[in-house]
Amino acid sequence: MNYLVSRSSQENSIQKAINSYLHSITPTTNLFVGFSGGLDSSVLLHALTTELKTLNLSLPLHAIYINHGIQDESSLWAEHCRNVCESLNINFIALSIDLGSFNRQGLESKARQLRYKAFEKVMDDYGVLEACLITGHHQRDQAETLLLNLFRGSGIGGLSAMPSDKAKKFTKSDGQLINYTHSRPLLNVPYSELQTYASQYNLSFVEDKSNQDDHYRRNYIRLNVLPGLKDVWPKVQANIANTASNVQEASILLDRLAQDALQKMNFTPSFIELVDFEMFDWIEQKNIIRFWFKVYWPNTVLNRAHYDWILDAFDNYAMSKNSDYRYQLKLGELRFYQSRLYYLPKQAEPFEIEFILGSNEINLDGCESNDFFDDSKGFYFFNNRITPGVKVKLRSVSACDEINRKKLKAFFQKNKIPSWERKVWPVMEFSDKSIAVLGCNKCQATPVLMDNSQNFRGENNTFYLNYCQRLSLMKLLK
Repeated sequence: MNYLVSRSSQENSIQKAINSYLHSITPTTNLFVGFSGGLDSSVLLHALTTELKTLNLSLPLHAIYINHGIQDESSLWAEHCRNVCESLNINFIALSIDLGSFNRQGLESKARQLRYKAFEKVMDDYGVLEACLITGHHQRDQAETLLLNLFRGSGIGGLSAMPSDKAKKFTKSDGQLINYTHSRPLLNVPYSELQTYASQYNLSFVEDKSNQDDHYRRNYIRLNVLPGLKDVWPKVQANIANTASNVQEASILLDRLAQDALQKMNFTPSFIELVDFEMFDWIEQKNIIRFWFKVYWPNTVLNRAHYDWILDAFDNYAMSKNSDYRYQLKLGELRFYQSRLYYLPKQAEPFEIEFILGSNEINLDGCESNDFFDDSKGFYFFNNRITPGVKVKLRSVSACDEINRKKLKAFFQKNKIPSWERKVWPVMEFSDKSIAVLGCNKCQATPVLMDNSQNFRGENNTFYLNYCQRLSLMKLLK
């Protein structure tokens, strides 16, 4: 950005990193700093404050302290952070999170998840539309992250470690989707330079004694693995961080290849239809599946066992009598139907809602502005009783409904409707208890419009339910 003034070449690496970061953002950005009071975040906050003043920028800067409730000293740390922010004239926000009961390793993961939810709550409370969350991760953190993921057997996503900037989003309390950036401007700065900076500016910071507990895996790597490696390879932290950067570049290229290939396949956020290996070999399809999950289900990462199961299901489903291919994951379930791989975050549930007919749209959570779903995969209700002003009930199909079950089964098969959707398929019930079946005008026992040769969107006697709305009704979305 040209509105910033270039700095002297004599500035240290931390000042250069912060100056470069401030060049990269717009002058209307709200800055939210994760401030624990430790060395890393104390250096980050001081450097940001100093550079903003030097460059005469008035970007809103907020420091957020998260009390995890684990350490007895946490209330003292919060007071320390408040005093630091008052001395720097920075807005200070303190929040507490409840971790509940978790084992030692689960605690780290849960704390991280709740911490970021707390950060997002602050952004929501402040009503910002353009925001950056800034954390003090540095080069040693990057090396630790790559090694942690390497020892877990992670794929290319894990070996990419942490990006300097990551686009994120969350849904505000009023339903509005907010995009923000998580930035780590010190990610390439060695930890030793943070120590030098803190000493140079006489910064006071808190020290968490749990950082010396090597029962935590990250601490074990920091205290036991990296020092031994450094004895043999003095620049090991920089080298590992550089490897992470190289893998990130490779990951970007793989994402681009997968994105191009995905456009040639039949897919939605709910399923991806695998193709014969003559079009894409298994390695390519595996990359496409990885990318599909990354885009639509980023909290679910597949491992080797999952991919082995997908390949086996794809090879054998056609000859097998098992129509219930499934694999239970921590956050959902993989299902296979025909040649389609489905991801279900939860089981389909029966539903029932009442509303007044008046338009061809029905508002459901997550479907108002969802561009991921192709409208061509939706269906119409066809019935003479569908007229404006009529009160109807939209519900799951029941065993008691008067329906031509043979024609309904044929409709399901023709349109590749999987078994879990069939059990809760939408029907529209009218006041006289007659029904219309979504997409299947020949399934109904009552008189209906029989001519389905034209496009009925927007015409009388029809009601359109798109694919996203159907899945939302069945509780098959996030």
